[in-house]
Amino acid sequence: MDGSLVPSTAVAIRQLRRRYAELGLDPAADLAPAHRALSPSDFGLHNALRADDGRLRFIDFEYFGWDDPVKLVSDTAIHPGSDLPEAGANRLIERLSRAFEAGDDAFAIRRDVLYPVFGAIWCLIVLNAFLPESRSRRALVAQGGDLTVRLAGQLDKARRLHQTICQRDPDLTPR
Repeated sequence: MDGSLVPSTAVAIRQLRRRYAELGLDPAADLAPAHRALSPSDFGLHNALRADDGRLRFIDFEYFGWDDPVKLVSDTAIHPGSDLPEAGANRLIERLSRAFEAGDDAFAIRRDVLYPVFGAIWCLIVLNAFLPESRSRRALVAQGGDLTVRLAGQLDKARRLHQTICQRDPDLTPR
């Protein structure tokens, strides 16, 4: 955490602030309604069922709502539950970006500076297993599984996710 995730996240936040300041954008301002998209937020095959006719049915829209499409693109590409291969994630980002860039000149800029921030958030979500309240809840769900093995798996998952995020932006890699 201290040697890689914390420093890379600090760099990502500095880059976001610097880029937004250069463009005169306020990172805390609401996005114009014309640039928002309906987003399931927790979108991925882990929240899908295949129907008898072969079509996918998406379920679990607990966080569904209007959001920056950058979050939709980032969450869909990064979500650790989807296990999307890097080539597939890149293809998804490219295709969705083309669609959203057509109506939003600042989309690519926001995507480039927000993607690593959303990546850091997902790393922290994966690491929630280390929180005592999460461990007790998950232990019940796992029906007595080995906590040490579970935590080691979550740490490894967070490390791999962080590495993938840093590969997209070499400036994030701690020196």
